[in-house]
Amino acid sequence: HQRVPPQYAMSFDLEVAGDCYSRLSDYVSNEWLEMIRGDATTAYGDYLERAWREVVYLKPDVFVIFDDLVGHPVRCQRNFEWMLHSECELRDIEGGIEARGEKGSLFIQPLFPQGWEHKYVEGRCIPHAKDMRLSAVSVRPYWHHKWNVNPAKSPYPHWDQRGDGEPLYDNKCQYLVVLQVARAGEQPRYALEELESGTAKGVKLTSAEETVVVVFNHGGGQVEMGGVQTDAEKAVVRVRGEEMVWEMVRGERLAWGKRLV
Repeated sequence: HQRVPPQYAMSFDLEVAGDCYSRLSDYVSNEWLEMIRGDATTAYGDYLERAWREVVYLKPDVFVIFDDLVGHPVRCQRNFEWMLHSECELRDIEGGIEARGEKGSLFIQPLFPQGWEHKYVEGRCIPHAKDMRLSAVSVRPYWHHKWNVNPAKSPYPHWDQRGDGEPLYDNKCQYLVVLQVARAGEQPRYALEELESGTAKGVKLTSAEETVVVVFNHGGGQVEMGGVQTDAEKAVVRVRGEEMVWEMVRGERLAWGKRLV
């Protein structure tokens, strides 16, 4: 549903173009971390008020992906799905999906939305190489519409008196997905714990050597999650023994326990 201007006209004005550009911002880079935000709202301007993707790359083998989507308020159901394509075959594992190759695996671990569902999409091919098959998975919120469901038994019927006082369907959706790479036969390096405080989302990644906390706080204000207190829109803290390193975007305060940085 990406918006394209009439007659496929291109514009270099990101605010009105409507074609599939993404504004990149908030880039941070150091020896242990890379992170950036992509804003693709104009590509979905007819449907969405916000389409942000945050990427936090914990070197060398972990990606934290946070998609923050806000639709225009309407009295109808919004269906959001998060998709990943892979040349490797996909299969179910506990708490996620695995893309298994000959030399390693990619572990796809969704944390939000809670109660997520998924399905595999068949019939995909690599562009310009129709003989090379792609595997694809679609991750969806639990309330994603299911065809042929009796409306009388639907948890979200189209007629509901709540619709006069509050949105009948939530027009917001946040996906937080962790991608971990491991060598063949090995398990992911980090154990994951989902974090939530109001509209803020995050994840705590724990291994034998270190703890990493990633916080996404697009709503602003002070939050406390996973031992981190911050007012930043995005913050990452890594603790290894007595050593602590950190990065934050658009914030003034960051603390780990009683340690203020």
